[in-house]
Amino acid sequence: MPGDSEVAELDTKILDLATSLARLHNSELYVLHAWDITGNDLVTPRSEITEEIKDRVLRKNELLYRKPFERLLDRYVLDNDKHHRLFGQALIEP
Repeated sequence: MPGDSEVAELDTKILDLATSLARLHNSELYVLHAWDITGNDLVTPRSEITEEIKDRVLRKNELLYRKPFERLLDRYVLDNDKHHRLFGQALIEP
C-alpha cells in the first residue's frame, strides 16, 4: 500500500468505527482488502511470459500490500471468533 498519509488516516478511522460497531452489537467483522498489480508490473501478467515470472510478479505485489494491511489490523484487539481477514488480488479482466 502506498505511503499516503491521508489514506492511512482514513483506513484507521474506518477500522476504528467498524470495530466499535462490531463490539457494540456483538457482531462479526469482515475486513476485506483487494489489491491489484501496480506500475510496470501491470504489463507483465498480460504479456506472453512464463507462469513462473507471472507468479513472481504476483508474489512481489502481494507482499507490497499484505504487510501494511496486517500491520493496520494488528493494532486492533479483535475476538478471533468474530472477525475475519480477507486478502487477495482483485479480479483482472483479460
